[in-house]
Parts: sequence; structure tokens; C-alpha cells
Amino acid sequence: MKENEINVLLVFSNPKGTLPDLEPTYKAVHHQLEDFKKKLLKQNITVNVDEIEAPVTWDSFQAKIKEAGCRPHILHLIAHGQFEGTKANRSGSIAFLSRTDTEPPPFEWHPDSSFVNIFANAN
Repeated sequence: MKENEINVLLVFSNPKGTLPDLEPTYKAVHHQLEDFKKKLLKQNITVNVDEIEAPVTWDSFQAKIKEAGCRPHILHLIAHGQFEGTKANRSGSIAFLSRTDTEPPPFEWHPDSSFVNIFANAN
């Protein structure tokens, strides 16, 4: 990584059909990232935004994180999430597509622990 650079990985997991569409949120975040880039460029800081090509599946997300050059300072995840369990023993899950060859594509809930383990086991 170079000095004066910030690497952002933008992940847009938007299982359509059963869950509400997150496209408006994605567009707003994309616009805000462009503003962020312009403001930091005035301070001689370059912001590199990398995205996983849509549609994002659990497998494509894992593959991206495992890439040798994937070293984001910021992970911006736009996705559906849910909490499970009691307040004292709560855990979360994130919705990712499980495959893309059917309409609407099916999705699966992935627990927060598996999400964290991807980063723990990355390069």
C-alpha cells in the first residue's frame, strides 16, 4: 500500500425477490464515495474504490477477500442483516446470494462469525 492512499472495498449484496431492493442505498453510497474521493484528493490523498462485480454471491465475496492484492482500509458493505438469539447471547447474519442461475436467485444467511473468519484467514 502506498502512502496517501485509502483503499475501499464496496460490496453490494442485494438478493432481490423476498427482501427489499437496496439499489437506492447503493446509488446514494456511490455518490457519497465520489464526494469523499474529491474532498480527500484536495488533501493529496487518493481514494481507490474497488467493487465486486454484481451479482455478489458468498463465494465471490470470499474469493475477493482472499485475493493477494485485496487490502482494503475500509470495507463498505451494503446488505441485509438480521439478529438472532436473546439480547444477552445475540449474533448477526448477513444475506448473500447462494447462486445466480435461477430467478429470483436464492440467498442464504451467513453468520457474523463466518464473515469475520474470512478476514482472519485472508492473506
